[in-house]
Amino acid sequence: MPKAIENTCLGITRKQAESSGLDFDSLKKEEEALEPGARKVLEQEALIFEEGFNKGRRKDGNYIRNWLNFLFCLNRLFIATKTSNPASLSKAIGIKSASVYRPIKKHEIPDNWFIKVGKKFGVSIDWLTGHEISQSRNLEDKS
Repeated sequence: MPKAIENTCLGITRKQAESSGLDFDSLKKEEEALEPGARKVLEQEALIFEEGFNKGRRKDGNYIRNWLNFLFCLNRLFIATKTSNPASLSKAIGIKSASVYRPIKKHEIPDNWFIKVGKKFGVSIDWLTGHEISQSRNLEDKS
């Protein structure tokens, strides 16, 4: 594996992770656990994230943490809805397919997505937003 790829995960480099106080090896494990839908978004959006980072957007840990939070929340939405791509996620949420792409491009998930998924699929909004860890076990049990 090329060294550049080995030192990148979730769209960030080892150096960026470490300078933000993040454990790169733990992030690698998180990347391996991503759902197919989140992987697709990661492949498409990681370059946009990197361009934003290089264009002088906030080059601090907050920018990286916001990016990771977006990815992990989106991943939990894919898990909860049992969907595998943005188009199927939009159907599960009950919005037009085209309406799902703008928030993904902006790396900002609308609050109403969490509310709709929480109600429709019976999952905790706290878990969807990353404020609760245990919901993933409940989802695995329901499968």
